[in-house]
Amino acid sequence: MSQQPLVTSPLGFPAIRLGAVHRITTSGSSQQTPVMDEETTIFRINCDEDTYVEVGLNPVASTVSFKLAGGNFEYFQIGAGERIAVLQATVPGECQIVEGA
Repeated sequence: MSQQPLVTSPLGFPAIRLGAVHRITTSGSSQQTPVMDEETTIFRINCDEDTYVEVGLNPVASTVSFKLAGGNFEYFQIGAGERIAVLQATVPGECQIVEGA
């Protein structure tokens, strides 16, 4: 992924360069992504069920982590060497995590 700044699309909203896609099936145990690419500065997460999300060097998602409502998506900044952890809130589901720069 080449280093490119956040740009504005012709319609006026921010656009990011897409990178690797990670898919995780959530369960009753916290699960992590691999370490993000060194050029990744932002990620997009979308889960089909309510999911707890945590970001850090060795994150563990828990019931006090950020809760992402199923069917929604969010963008977050991420630092060098960090990972994303997810945990099902009520039932298992799939999360799609897309790296961006």
